[in-house]
Amino acid sequence: MALQTWQQVTDNIKVGDVVLYLREGANGPNTLAHSGRVVGVDARGKATLISSKMGIYQIITHHPRDIPVSYGSNQANYTATNGITYPSRIYFRKK
Repeated sequence: MALQTWQQVTDNIKVGDVVLYLREGANGPNTLAHSGRVVGVDARGKATLISSKMGIYQIITHHPRDIPVSYGSNQANYTATNGITYPSRIYFRKK
């Protein structure tokens, strides 16, 4: 995904947006661990369903927080070993 053709979503999430799951990895905070496509949102513009492929398994539909611990926190944020809090999920939309 060439990020210059995408913009970070800071307001209502829409079906078709992409979510990146971030965690602390070998290269430090904000290591990309997983991604998926938004396939469901609620009336408030919050993602409710993500379509993604988890490891060796088939593509599944799941709630944004329903991820394996190896993909990072199921909370909105995580605190890295440097003591700084980072978002665990960032949403992007095609420009």
